[in-house]
Amino acid sequence: MNTSYRYFVVQGDEVTHISQKAFNAFYFRGKAELTQYSNQAIVVAVIYYETKRRKPTRILKMDAIQLRVRPDGSVDESDVQKRIRALALAVTSSDGVTDLTMPEVSPVARAKMESQLIRSGGPLSA
Repeated sequence: MNTSYRYFVVQGDEVTHISQKAFNAFYFRGKAELTQYSNQAIVVAVIYYETKRRKPTRILKMDAIQLRVRPDGSVDESDVQKRIRALALAVTSSDGVTDLTMPEVSPVARAKMESQLIRSGGPLSA
């Protein structure tokens, strides 16, 4: 069993695939890669899936995070740091209460992401 993942920007019911290279440059290196989302808060969903012969066969899980994009198209580092601090507090807090929740992704958006995976491979099982 091999696994892989894909990134999508989710805006309501609309999804847009973004390459791993573009997301990594944006998120990990602070590059201005997502200029089309300048001055916006976006939800980035990551779909993890199994592959067989390099084709998607089964979705394993989905994660999502809300990120703020600066005017130049780079990630808002102060927003990322705020979310990391909130997560650390939630993990160390005895009550585990935090305002940091995974953004909702609509069923329509989920279906569209699955459809894009199917077009690149074969049928998927959940």
